[in-house]
Amino acid sequence: DTSPGRFQGVVACAFVMTIALFVAFMVIGFLTFGENCQGFVLNNYSTQDPLAAAARLVIGLSIICTYPLVFMGLKEGFTDFAGLSGDTKTNFQVTCALLLVI
Repeated sequence: DTSPGRFQGVVACAFVMTIALFVAFMVIGFLTFGENCQGFVLNNYSTQDPLAAAARLVIGLSIICTYPLVFMGLKEGFTDFAGLSGDTKTNFQVTCALLLVI
C-alpha cells in the first residue's frame, strides 16, 4: 500500500518512536546525574572514560558523515529554485556561495 494515508501513518509512527527515544534518554540522563545534568549528556562523564570518549567519537563521525547529505539537498534545492544550470562551474560556484553563507 503506497497511498498518502499510509505514508502519513508511517511518518507519524516514526516521529512518535523518535520522541519516545529522546524522552527516554532525557529521563535516564536526569535519573543518572540529577539536576546537574548538562544538555549534552556525554559532558557529564569524565574525559578519561573510554566509553564516553568512544561515544563522542561516534557522534562526531555521524555529524561529519551526515552534513554532506544535508548540504546536497540544500544545494540542489537552491539550484532548482534559482533556475541555474547543472554544469560543473555553476555547481562549484553555488557550493562556495552556500558555504560562505552558512
